[in-house]
Amino acid sequence: MEVKALRESPIAKAVKYLENRWEGLTRFLGDGRIPITSNGVEAALRNPVLGRNNHFGSKSVRGTQVAAIFYSFVESAKLNGLDPAAYLKTAALAHIRGETVPLPHEI
Repeated sequence: MEVKALRESPIAKAVKYLENRWEGLTRFLGDGRIPITSNGVEAALRNPVLGRNNHFGSKSVRGTQVAAIFYSFVESAKLNGLDPAAYLKTAALAHIRGETVPLPHEI
């Protein structure tokens, strides 16, 4: 595609930006599993951000790290269609038995 505008104009930069990312911007058209928007991902990120803000004053680095791990497990379970509590129970029991803890996408 040829841009018929000054090379450094804002519209030319915008068209070039789109042109360079066209495959990614239209990928959802060929694969019905890809959502049109990222609203679901943004909603999933909201809880960990709120949790991070709640734990901001924590005096324990380890406690903050554990909270981050749990948020990751819970949100990953949700994204994979699993009940987070059931997944955490499965993971904990696997760990207690000395087995490899399955990741949410492996269940």
